[in-house]
Amino acid sequence: MTRSVTQGPLQLPIFGSIFQIGSRPHLAFTRMAATYGQVYQVFIGTKPVIIVNGYRAMKEALLGNGKDFASRPMFESLGYLSDGMSMAFGEYSKVWEVQHKVAIAAVQAIMTDKQYRMDDTISTETDKLVQDLIKNGKSEVDPMSHIYESISQITFKLCYGDIGTDAPVKRLLQANHDLTEFQIEGNPIDFMPWTKKLLKNKFNKYTEDCDYMMNVCAKLEYGRMEEHKVNPDATQKTCGALDAIISAYKKLSDEERETDGLTTGHILHITQDFLGAGSHAVAYTLSWCILYMIKYTQIQDKVRDEITRKNGGNIKDCEHLRDFPYTEAVIHEVFRHASSVPLALPHSTTTDTFVHDKKIPKGTIVLANLHSLHNDPDVWETPEEFNPGRFLDDNGNIIRSRINMVKPFGMGKRKCTGEILGRYEVFRVFTRLVQKIKFHQIEGHTYDITPRFGLALKPKDFPARISAISSE
Repeated sequence: MTRSVTQGPLQLPIFGSIFQIGSRPHLAFTRMAATYGQVYQVFIGTKPVIIVNGYRAMKEALLGNGKDFASRPMFESLGYLSDGMSMAFGEYSKVWEVQHKVAIAAVQAIMTDKQYRMDDTISTETDKLVQDLIKNGKSEVDPMSHIYESISQITFKLCYGDIGTDAPVKRLLQANHDLTEFQIEGNPIDFMPWTKKLLKNKFNKYTEDCDYMMNVCAKLEYGRMEEHKVNPDATQKTCGALDAIISAYKKLSDEERETDGLTTGHILHITQDFLGAGSHAVAYTLSWCILYMIKYTQIQDKVRDEITRKNGGNIKDCEHLRDFPYTEAVIHEVFRHASSVPLALPHSTTTDTFVHDKKIPKGTIVLANLHSLHNDPDVWETPEEFNPGRFLDDNGNIIRSRINMVKPFGMGKRKCTGEILGRYEVFRVFTRLVQKIKFHQIEGHTYDITPRFGLALKPKDFPARISAISSE
């Protein structure tokens, strides 16, 4: 029987339910599910938003009825960020389908074609990170800032190739960082437009960063496109995702390239989507990995022992995650327990649809609470505990069905297009760090795994002492 969506907590004029939601919305939404059910409506400002909690409801919505939930709401702030050309933030359409096809092909090329030098880039930059941490960590260092800087370099080179890090590029990476921070700190403008006046200076800085990033990236992207027209082998010069995207675009059928509304800008902007998503998602996950390894030193030692044993005592690249079951279990427990993107990106319905027999109208904003999925007591035993062993059987082998329940990159049609690349990068950097250095606790410091406030969760600053494995 069809029912209307359950109304959530009391809403106030202008503010909606923001006071009940508070500063950690993923936790509030999880608690509210006990009262209102797994699918209910809240008002954020004046906008009605459907919250979907738990594995069963999320699976039904995003996998069973994926196309119905495949669009994005057209928020004002995202218009400045992408000028309407973003694949990550764009509405579901024929244009998006072409963008998505190109992006998937580009990711596959980067992962499999050695001309893009993905492994070399990750190894070279991670070795620089290792030396940087050893140099600065003899007494005390903040690993997180060094990790973010390194991952920014890796992501930029994977996107645009090794073109150097001159002043415009450094400014670009800072703008990318600041733009993402503006969003994840809880940008109220899209739900309560009147707050734009209260946040005038902050919003002006945001739009300036948007303009700068789009201008610099567009110059790189259109310049590379011209190089490809003149020299079909232009990828040999730079070899980044941008080149893979241009190559994939060339392979589209005439009908696909002539999709109504599709422009060259839509294709080239995919590179900016990769840059924005890749830097923060990977850096935050790796920061969580290192924090957990410092807090649980015995787990850090077990990861290192497994890598050393499997590699025959040699320090070398770990190529296949499935060759290291305990390490794979640890990484996925970090994905699950930290849930660094707890609400994913917002969805919007493309048609009238249903979840748990509750009707949801076309054009409704929907938030998928991934935190609730990763802490669903119907799926996970003692979900509040950090326990990599939950993914291993009695013989130490991976329980693949449990691994597949962890969804850090979202679910359905709009899950992160670069998921396979993001997972691989986390694995390669994490294993190289643990092989080459040991992270020590600072005596007297309490290692708190409560995250900073934000729509994406990152650890609070934490100190560590670093020592080289070879010198111990």
